Amino acid sequence: MPQAWVTFDLQSKKEGHLLVQTYAAQDVVMPAERIIKETSLRVYKSSMDVHRTFCGACGSTLTWASDDTEKAGYGPILDLTVGTLDRDSIVKVKPDRVRWWNDGIPWIRELLRNGDEGLVVNQEAIVSVVVEDV
Repeated sequence: MPQAWVTFDLQSKKEGHLLVQTYAAQDVVMPAERIIKETSLRVYKSSMDVHRTFCGACGSTLTWASDDTEKAGYGPILDLTVGTLDRDSIVKVKPDRVRWWNDGIPWIRELLRNGDEGLVVNQEAIVSVVVEDV
């Protein structure tokens, strides 16, 4: 997915102000010092060529990016945490490959293989079941 399709809404850290600004993906992956100071966005360099961004307020992972993918001829690769995307961004996302398939959660792999076949679809409300002792 082109990085230009993804934007991030980051809330200002200023007390008493609910100011949300929209930033392009490249501004979040390698944020300027100003963005780090004004928002809760944080950057962690986890290895020589890899940096990650996360929310400094709640700890949610936002992105993973490697400088090494350009050198390897893959072009820029950016991993986004899907659960952090707004609907406007996620409707544009269509995976073109799967990594770490064998390490995946079995029921999620089954859902990806079979779609919603066998699931109860509730049209009126969102219903979830808590599974214990997994």
